[in-house]
Amino acid sequence: MLTLARLAELINRMPNKLLVKEITKKECREIWDFVHTTNRLSVSLHRLKTQLAKECGVMLERILEVADDRPFVEILTWESGDVPSTFTLKEVVDLMRNAHTNDEWVLSFANSISVKEAALIWRWALDYRWYSKRNRFKNWLYKHSNLNAGHSFDIHLSVIYDGLEVKEHHTPFKKLESWDGEEVPEEWWFVTDCATLKYVGDGIVRNRNGTLNTTFTPMLDSNAVCWMWENPTGTSHWHSYNTPLPFSKPKQAMNHEWHESQVLLDSYAKGGFLIHHKTNYYLKSNGTNTLYSQILTIQNLNKGGYEIVIGFSDAGEVVDTTTLTIDTLPFSLDNALKRRGVNANIRHTFHNVDECLVGKFNYTWSPDDGWHLKFIEVEDTMGVDSVDDILDYYAITGGEDES
Repeated sequence: MLTLARLAELINRMPNKLLVKEITKKECREIWDFVHTTNRLSVSLHRLKTQLAKECGVMLERILEVADDRPFVEILTWESGDVPSTFTLKEVVDLMRNAHTNDEWVLSFANSISVKEAALIWRWALDYRWYSKRNRFKNWLYKHSNLNAGHSFDIHLSVIYDGLEVKEHHTPFKKLESWDGEEVPEEWWFVTDCATLKYVGDGIVRNRNGTLNTTFTPMLDSNAVCWMWENPTGTSHWHSYNTPLPFSKPKQAMNHEWHESQVLLDSYAKGGFLIHHKTNYYLKSNGTNTLYSQILTIQNLNKGGYEIVIGFSDAGEVVDTTTLTIDTLPFSLDNALKRRGVNANIRHTFHNVDECLVGKFNYTWSPDDGWHLKFIEVEDTMGVDSVDDILDYYAITGGEDES
């Protein structure tokens, strides 16, 4: 696992002094996620200064006097030494994101890491001139892939580590359009989970959101143009092309009547029809599935939105079932919570919603988020009897935790 000391060393040597053989593909992915996240220190700069002053046993004014207009990031590095720490990056990120729950941590943490580590992690935590650090990594990618910023991170990575050859001009990726035609399609295949669809074409394999699939692309040895998907048991892949591929087999189009085929949508919540019609591909899916759940708790995550715990009925009792995050607090939900004595805008506090509040949620798919529950609206006139059974939740989602 990537350590904070290792991270500081790698970024400090980028872009010109770090060779590809000195950093792994896995480390690149961890660094990419780290440098681009917006979920950082969970307390304000003022609270951090106050906490440091408290732990040093001095007034905040004394800290500011010593700082003498220097960036506070620099002041924090004064408490660090020369010996690298053994902290993993995950441990440090978790510490920063949960800083609001700790009464005494700043001084002990600063004493435990080296100056090089401190200079990196505090700039990240406080978002202080972070672009220059982040761009070191980007420039390293561009240098070793010989590609510009117009390509995705996955393509840069696959060029560097998998030997992918990128054509000067790739055919623009065209996402599947929804089928709304009233005529009978020319041919169609039933896909039990539409999230497993992948596009094969232009010498590469892409996920449904258009990103490069680094598992299958290195195996592709033809110029096939088709869509592929997992078989119902998840043990292999099928595709809509008439010639076998290294990673999937051709699947014959369905020979049922089009109107008869529609009954399959009733049995597969994530299912849909891949349609090939007049040289184009389309998708007719089950759309969204609606669930009514009781909102049990809510927490303001500050920059990270709001976290909601919802429950479904199990033998007549509503039980905690899953957690989801929403970016903003809708007016209708905020209003309903306040009527129940809950002020969700108080940061970093779990609020129990004691009086029953039912929410409407859609289980839907998007290219960026995959399958997920999406809050739609509050159902203020509904009571606990309207909450869906937990078995319905399992039947629709498969039982996975959406958090």
